Amino acid sequence: MGALIAFVFVGLFSPGPNIVLLTASGARFGFRRTIPHLAGISLSVGSVAALTALGIAAALAARFAGVAWQRCQFHIQQNAQAYVPKADMKTGVAASIRRVFDAADRPEA
Repeated sequence: MGALIAFVFVGLFSPGPNIVLLTASGARFGFRRTIPHLAGISLSVGSVAALTALGIAAALAARFAGVAWQRCQFHIQQNAQAYVPKADMKTGVAASIRRVFDAADRPEA
């Protein structure tokens, strides 16, 4: 009965995929060895909920105001290099893109 109560308790406070992971972990390693996993999931889900409640989305929106989308610098470079017609031009294109990312503000970029 205790395992069922624990399962229901975890199910009330975490998303579905976490329940599947915890169930598999409990079946494979036992309840005691699954407690750290349970604690980690509970802590992480609680952290996300707390950050959401504290307004992390608004803070990120304020920091990245005016940004239509954001892509990692590696993939921007990789995609740009695919369109460079000559191999000897790739270094210059990469340096130009790097200067844009290193710029302190939009006019400098």
